[in-house]
This record gives sequence, C-alpha cells and structure tokens, in this order.
Amino acid sequence: AKKDKHAIIIDLYELCIRILEEEGVLQTLLEEEKDLDEDAISYTMDSLLDIKEVVIPRISQIITDENPDFAFITGVGRVYPFLRSHGVLNNIEELANNCNLVLFFPGEYNNLQLSLFGIISDENYYRGHNLNDIKCSYDNI
Repeated sequence: AKKDKHAIIIDLYELCIRILEEEGVLQTLLEEEKDLDEDAISYTMDSLLDIKEVVIPRISQIITDENPDFAFITGVGRVYPFLRSHGVLNNIEELANNCNLVLFFPGEYNNLQLSLFGIISDENYYRGHNLNDIKCSYDNI
C-alpha cells in the first residue's frame, strides 16, 4: 500500500462563516435577520459568497497551501440555498489539478444529475463518480 497520504476536510459551511466574519457582516446578519427581507439577505450572501470570485479561490488556496492527496468537501446541505453544489462542481477543474476531490452530498446522484436531499433536482450534468459504485481496496489507493 502507498503510505503517507495527506487528506484535508473543507467544510463549506465553516468556510462561508469565516468569510462572513472576515467581511464584518456575520454578527449584523444574525442580529438583524428577522428585520431584513429575504431578498436583501440573498443579495448580501450572493455577493459576499460569490462562487467564482470568492469561494472557489478560497478553496483553491487551501488546497494549494495544504497540497493534499485528497480533499473532502463537506457542508453542502448546510450552505443551501446560498451556495450550491453545482457551483463548486462546475468549477472543479481548477480545484482538482493535483489532488482527488470528494464532495459529500446529502442526496442522490444517478451518474448524471444531483438531487439535494433526494427532493431538489438539479438539471446540470456532472461527470463525477458515485463512490457507492466504486469498489476498490485501500491497497490500491
């Protein structure tokens, strides 16, 4: 077996909380959430958590800094609807240069499309693999 594999976990929820804290808006959002309308919250979250301009570069930086063999991405269900898994998956090429990415997804994947929680369908096509369909031993990794 190959030894000394390095893996990291990137929790999208924790990453988003950290970004909102760094921008100085988390506490305000939490305190004023009940008084803000849904559109204002969505607009704020969409701009501060822009997938291409903010989230993907942050994930990419973490992967570059850590240089892992595997990066496990979690927290997809906790960041919905402000961040969507297809945003990460559609930009996966720039993340997956030197490591294997595993996205933990709370739902179903039929080798074509994702369905969040088995309820919310996504019309995007993905070329990923369902780990339930892959049979291998640790010795082959």
